[in-house]
Amino acid sequence: MKKILFISHEASRTGAPFVLYYFLKWMKTHHPEINADVLLIKDGELVEDFRNVANTTFDFIESSNKFKKSIPYYFYRVNKIVDPSASPEYHFQKQFISKIAAGNYDIIYANTVLSLPFAAMIKNQSRNKAQLIAHIHELDTMIDMALPEFHRYVDVVDQYIAVSKAVKQNLVDNRYIPEKKIKVVYEFSTAEQIEHKSSSNSSKNWFEVGGAGSVQFRKGSDIFIQVAFHVKSKAPDAKVKFRWVGAFSADSNEELIRADLQKAGLTEQVIFEGATNVPHSYFRNFDVFLLTSREDPFPLVCIEAGMLGKPVICFNQGNGTAEVLATGGGKLIPYLDAEAMAYAILNYYNNPETIKTDGLKAKEIFSEFVPEKICPAIFELFRK
Repeated sequence: MKKILFISHEASRTGAPFVLYYFLKWMKTHHPEINADVLLIKDGELVEDFRNVANTTFDFIESSNKFKKSIPYYFYRVNKIVDPSASPEYHFQKQFISKIAAGNYDIIYANTVLSLPFAAMIKNQSRNKAQLIAHIHELDTMIDMALPEFHRYVDVVDQYIAVSKAVKQNLVDNRYIPEKKIKVVYEFSTAEQIEHKSSSNSSKNWFEVGGAGSVQFRKGSDIFIQVAFHVKSKAPDAKVKFRWVGAFSADSNEELIRADLQKAGLTEQVIFEGATNVPHSYFRNFDVFLLTSREDPFPLVCIEAGMLGKPVICFNQGNGTAEVLATGGGKLIPYLDAEAMAYAILNYYNNPETIKTDGLKAKEIFSEFVPEKICPAIFELFRK
């Protein structure tokens, strides 16, 4: 094993790209003999970070845009309409894939299901017998939404990495993938990135309930608001503030969310901070962390909040975090029960000692999910 091609669907500051970046950084330190190239299908804030840890970085969107600018628009548009397979864009993609496949990689690694089509094309054009590893960060609904034709790639993959037991079970039960082809390796994050001083944006006159991630339906940003509504209804005098850290996604409507908060009388209690480069400066001020996701395989934000000793409250279904909270470190709530989440928050609010007890347990549990402990397991799969 000398050459590996890592494919990321994008270079955004989100879970899967971060995990890949952390692994490449670890591998560059511990296994510098490996030639690691990276293909980024879409760009993002981590592009320069990937360039710093990769031998070569291929940027599909950047290369595609440069190609489009090099040909007359009329020629490009007409050919694409008349016969897509004869369009300049089609031939560019084919040449782009062929160029990368000529690298004769020993292993092709697809980070998320969105990377699978590119990985399969490159494997099929490789002259040597490249092995394809698929790192699955998605549960059933997201697989259907992100790659409806997932079934076409099942047999092309030689090894699956599932980021939680829930992900593995879904692959076995709903995608009919043999268990022997799947290895569970939990997500991980770095401890050093959360060593920020407290943010001046928060006041500890309030009990803070934190949320994080892209503001979108899957992440349950609407449920976050409903929980806040129940808390205020049950304890109108309680000084509880809900703070969500993360950018508004393309499928969210910031104006509708603001309107909901105003109509529900929650503008003082619920704050959506938006995107930030230092989310963990907010995390430090949280008293508890609330995961309202409808589906989330094993979110990094829970790992990072847990590392800071914050109890985690989440649903008992639809996420991998519930697997590790079974022994403590937070509260598991029946799926979509926003009222039960509110009771759990008020229980912490009224019993500060439970925050300390569960926080210490959360720190013990989630401190295990760091590159130094998880990356060797991934690398061992590569070696095999």
